Amino acid sequence: MRGEVTWDYLVELIGYAAAERLSVARGGRGIAVPHNPGPNSPLVAIVGMGAAAILADTFGGDEVMVASGPGIRAEVRRMRAAGMAVSAIAATLRRTERFVFKVLAEEAPGPAGDPPLLARMRGAD
Repeated sequence: MRGEVTWDYLVELIGYAAAERLSVARGGRGIAVPHNPGPNSPLVAIVGMGAAAILADTFGGDEVMVASGPGIRAEVRRMRAAGMAVSAIAATLRRTERFVFKVLAEEAPGPAGDPPLLARMRGAD
């Protein structure tokens, strides 16, 4: 096993949309990456043939741990805000309770228009 594939690296390799689909389907868990994914490969079903071919070129024959992207993290926060129990969120999203607690302990990202920290600090001068 190669270890966990970071979210940023996954997006760089296969693009945001395919990375998000893979994250939702397998984030926090491993997935086998075949050397030559065919049309019936679970990987192809999740990310499409083009992205699967890129992953095969990079990780073919390995099992990789897929990072959970921002979409699944936002869903955890939304479900918790709606009053769902941690155990129910974990079961619904097929994640561990540990993952749910970890996401809930993270600082939620600000709106997309928020400037980076250094830009905000410069404005305070």
